[in-house]
Amino acid sequence: MFEITHELDDSALTSVMYHVQLRIYERDRFPGPVARAERMHTVMMESELPLAPTVEAMVAEIEAHAGVPLEALTEERAGQYARQLGEISSARVRARPGYNPERGRRLLEEIRREYGYAA
Repeated sequence: MFEITHELDDSALTSVMYHVQLRIYERDRFPGPVARAERMHTVMMESELPLAPTVEAMVAEIEAHAGVPLEALTEERAGQYARQLGEISSARVRARPGYNPERGRRLLEEIRREYGYAA
């Protein structure tokens, strides 16, 4: 599922993930494809508008997989799709050269010690 994400660069992936997840969480406030599309165009930056068809395709994929419109998803089911999308992003970050979570933890601890607060 969500194979279309493989065609996106990191910046586009971040934007698309944000807007798909926003549509999942706002599904009750903006029911139906027309209201959701109008909402998406009001919150997207101009540079993101070319990604709108990709967002639409991913929402359609969720609806096809779930067998119900987006607004009919239960909170639990919607959360499952949102988590799956988040995992796609996380997997891409982990696959980058130089990804080192241990180094990040050490740096965070150093910042906490140096500045004396929870960063």
